[in-house]
Amino acid sequence: LSVEPTDYYVTTTTKDPDGGTTSTKKNGNDVITTIDKTWSDGDQTHVELDHTTNVITVTETPKGAAALTPITIAAGQSGTSGKTTATNDLPDGGVELTHASAGTSTDGTRSTDTTTVDNSGNRTYGKTQVPDAVSVTASDYYV
Repeated sequence: LSVEPTDYYVTTTTKDPDGGTTSTKKNGNDVITTIDKTWSDGDQTHVELDHTTNVITVTETPKGAAALTPITIAAGQSGTSGKTTATNDLPDGGVELTHASAGTSTDGTRSTDTTTVDNSGNRTYGKTQVPDAVSVTASDYYV
């Protein structure tokens, strides 16, 4: 039986405006140790936070597929796993996750969803519309 606060965890899950969910796990010292994000397209991102080294480990699991190889990201750096780019803003900030949509919407744009979790567990969300690439092939243009 342990009486150390670091051995006890509380998980908080919220439904996100993008249609996914975000879960954070805090230990008894009120420190976030993991973030689990399920994106609206069914992909999942798992983030482990090491507050001693300020390094995060990110693992993307595409919907219906096996987990990708975990990547480690030092403080102040970004890295990409699958369709998710993670930015490590430890020790003073938190973690920002940006996930690109797989296809093109009916209006000719793609979108990216962003979820940021700060050190207190507060969440912010954003969505950016990205226009599809423009053709540079001469045969695509008419005179």
